[in-house]
Amino acid sequence: MTAHPTEQPRTQSAPGTVTFDFATLTPRERYKLLIGAVVPRPIALVTTVDENGIVNAAPFSFFNCLSADPAILALGVEYRPTGAQKDTGRNVRKTMAFTV
Repeated sequence: MTAHPTEQPRTQSAPGTVTFDFATLTPRERYKLLIGAVVPRPIALVTTVDENGIVNAAPFSFFNCLSADPAILALGVEYRPTGAQKDTGRNVRKTMAFTV
């Protein structure tokens, strides 16, 4: 993809624009900014099954359809504030499967 020949990139933000330097934000601050940037956010009920056959169901707001052909759905599974993996993330990594 190439830029249009007359396109001139901006060298600075437009007046009144608010910018955020993600490198200076904590993970919690980035999370709060992102969840507030898209409203209303749909909620997906995501189910997984672990290696022992135990079913897990959890709500996720970080998901979306990215493409119809090929069909691509994105799911963002955060870690717990303690740094531990959530059951959904662990199950998806082990089984490579989930249902929305």
